[in-house]
Amino acid sequence: MEGDFYEKVWELVRQIPPGRVTTYGDIAAALGSRSAAYVVGWALNAVAGRSDIPAHRVVNRNGELTGRMHFATPTLMRELLEAEGVRFDGDRVRLEEHRWVPPNQQMDRRSARSRADVSPGAQSPAPALKRQAPSGRARSVQVGQLRRKHR
Repeated sequence: MEGDFYEKVWELVRQIPPGRVTTYGDIAAALGSRSAAYVVGWALNAVAGRSDIPAHRVVNRNGELTGRMHFATPTLMRELLEAEGVRFDGDRVRLEEHRWVPPNQQMDRRSARSRADVSPGAQSPAPALKRQAPSGRARSVQVGQLRRKHR
Protein backbone atom coordinates (compact mmCIF):
# COMPACT_ATOMS: atom_id res chain seq x y z
CA MET A 1 0.00 0.00 0.00
CA GLU A 2 2.85 2.40 0.83
CA GLY A 3 4.38 1.84 -2.61
CA ASP A 4 1.05 2.63 -4.28
CA PHE A 5 0.80 5.89 -2.29
CA TYR A 6 4.37 6.78 -3.27
CA GLU A 7 3.54 6.21 -6.96
CA LYS A 8 0.54 8.53 -6.65
CA VAL A 9 2.72 11.18 -4.99
CA TRP A 10 5.28 10.98 -7.80
CA GLU A 11 2.55 11.16 -10.45
CA LEU A 12 1.11 14.30 -8.84
CA VAL A 13 4.52 15.96 -8.38
CA ARG A 14 5.23 15.45 -12.10
CA GLN A 15 2.17 17.65 -12.80
CA ILE A 16 3.49 20.71 -10.93
CA PRO A 17 4.18 23.32 -13.61
CA PRO A 18 7.61 24.97 -13.77
CA GLY A 19 7.63 28.20 -11.79
CA ARG A 20 5.04 26.90 -9.35
CA VAL A 21 5.24 25.03 -6.03
CA THR A 22 2.88 23.02 -3.90
CA THR A 23 3.04 21.80 -0.32
CA TYR A 24 3.40 18.37 1.22
CA GLY A 25 -0.05 18.88 2.76
CA ASP A 26 -1.65 19.87 -0.55
CA ILE A 27 -0.41 16.65 -2.12
CA ALA A 28 -1.57 14.55 0.83
CA ALA A 29 -5.02 16.21 0.72
CA ALA A 30 -5.31 15.66 -3.02
CA LEU A 31 -4.63 11.97 -2.44
CA GLY A 32 -7.33 11.79 0.23
CA SER A 33 -5.07 11.62 3.26
CA ARG A 34 -4.65 15.14 4.69
CA SER A 35 -2.69 13.88 7.70
CA ALA A 36 -0.05 12.11 5.58
CA ALA A 37 2.05 15.15 4.63
CA TYR A 38 5.11 13.54 6.25
CA VAL A 39 4.64 10.42 4.08
CA VAL A 40 4.72 12.67 1.01
CA GLY A 41 8.15 13.78 2.22
CA TRP A 42 9.26 10.16 2.55
CA ALA A 43 8.05 9.43 -0.98
CA LEU A 44 10.08 12.33 -2.35
CA ASN A 45 13.13 11.33 -0.34
CA ALA A 46 12.89 7.85 -1.88
CA VAL A 47 13.48 9.35 -5.34
CA ALA A 48 16.03 12.02 -4.43
CA GLY A 49 18.10 12.95 -7.45
CA ARG A 50 15.72 11.63 -10.11
CA SER A 51 15.31 14.27 -12.80
CA ASP A 52 11.85 13.05 -13.90
CA ILE A 53 10.30 13.99 -10.54
CA PRO A 54 10.61 17.73 -9.77
CA ALA A 55 10.81 17.33 -5.99
CA HIS A 56 12.28 20.84 -5.74
CA ARG A 57 8.74 22.17 -6.37
CA VAL A 58 7.40 20.80 -3.07
CA VAL A 59 7.77 23.00 0.02
CA ASN A 60 6.31 23.06 3.50
CA ARG A 61 3.08 24.89 4.35
CA ASN A 62 5.02 28.08 5.13
CA GLY A 63 6.92 28.05 1.85
CA GLU A 64 10.16 26.91 3.48
CA LEU A 65 12.54 24.58 1.67
CA THR A 66 12.52 21.80 4.24
CA GLY A 67 13.53 19.18 1.66
CA ARG A 68 16.73 20.98 0.64
CA MET A 69 18.98 18.59 2.57
CA HIS A 70 18.07 15.82 0.13
CA PHE A 71 19.64 17.65 -2.82
CA ALA A 72 23.28 17.52 -3.93
CA THR A 73 24.01 20.81 -2.15
CA PRO A 74 22.02 22.80 0.43
CA THR A 75 21.40 25.59 -2.11
CA LEU A 76 20.40 23.51 -5.15
CA MET A 77 16.67 23.40 -4.36
CA ARG A 78 16.48 27.19 -4.18
CA GLU A 79 18.64 27.61 -7.29
CA LEU A 80 16.37 25.29 -9.28
CA LEU A 81 13.28 27.22 -8.16
CA GLU A 82 14.87 30.60 -8.91
CA ALA A 83 15.87 29.34 -12.38
CA GLU A 84 12.16 28.70 -12.97
CA GLY A 85 11.24 32.23 -11.88
CA VAL A 86 10.07 31.45 -8.33
CA ARG A 87 10.53 34.43 -6.02
CA PHE A 88 11.30 34.41 -2.32
CA ASP A 89 10.76 36.58 0.74
CA GLY A 90 13.87 35.77 2.74
CA ASP A 91 14.00 31.98 2.97
CA ARG A 92 10.34 31.42 2.03
CA VAL A 93 8.74 30.97 -1.37
CA ARG A 94 6.08 33.58 -2.08
CA LEU A 95 3.24 31.10 -1.92
CA GLU A 96 0.64 33.74 -2.77
CA GLU A 97 2.32 34.11 -6.18
CA HIS A 98 3.60 30.62 -6.93
CA ARG A 99 1.35 28.11 -5.18
CA TRP A 100 -0.23 25.42 -7.31
CA VAL A 101 -3.00 23.34 -5.78
CA PRO A 102 -3.23 19.83 -7.26
CA PRO A 103 -6.43 18.83 -8.98
CA ASN A 104 -8.16 16.64 -6.46
CA GLN A 105 -11.31 14.64 -6.57
CA GLN A 106 -11.01 13.44 -2.98
CA MET A 107 -10.72 16.71 -1.05
CA ASP A 108 -14.06 17.37 0.61
CA ARG A 109 -15.76 20.75 0.21
CA ARG A 110 -15.63 21.59 3.91
CA SER A 111 -11.83 21.28 4.05
CA ALA A 112 -11.49 23.22 0.79
CA ARG A 113 -13.62 26.08 2.11
CA SER A 114 -11.64 26.22 5.32
CA ARG A 115 -8.52 27.11 3.34
CA ALA A 116 -8.63 30.67 2.06
CA ASP A 117 -6.38 29.91 -0.90
CA VAL A 118 -8.47 27.08 -2.35
CA SER A 119 -11.86 26.97 -3.96
CA PRO A 120 -13.43 23.63 -4.94
CA GLY A 121 -12.20 22.57 -8.35
CA ALA A 122 -9.52 25.26 -8.52
CA GLN A 123 -6.42 24.34 -10.45
CA SER A 124 -4.29 27.19 -9.18
CA PRO A 125 -5.22 29.94 -6.74
CA ALA A 126 -2.16 32.08 -7.38
CA PRO A 127 -2.55 35.16 -9.57
CA ALA A 128 -0.68 35.37 -12.85
CA LEU A 129 3.03 35.92 -12.39
CA LYS A 130 4.06 39.54 -12.72
CA ARG A 131 7.44 38.54 -14.12
CA GLN A 132 7.48 35.73 -16.62
CA ALA A 133 9.87 32.88 -15.99
CA PRO A 134 12.01 31.64 -18.87
CA SER A 135 9.97 29.28 -20.98
CA GLY A 136 10.46 25.98 -22.75
CA ARG A 137 13.97 25.22 -23.91
CA ALA A 138 15.60 28.17 -22.08
CA ARG A 139 14.26 26.96 -18.72
CA SER A 140 15.28 23.36 -19.44
CA VAL A 141 18.81 24.47 -20.26
CA GLN A 142 19.06 26.54 -17.05
CA VAL A 143 17.80 23.70 -14.86
CA GLY A 144 20.10 21.20 -16.61
CA GLN A 145 23.09 23.47 -16.09
CA LEU A 146 22.30 23.82 -12.38
CA ARG A 147 21.96 20.06 -11.93
CA ARG A 148 25.33 19.43 -13.66
CA LYS A 149 26.99 22.18 -11.62
CA HIS A 150 26.03 20.47 -8.36
CA ARG A 151 27.00 16.89 -9.19
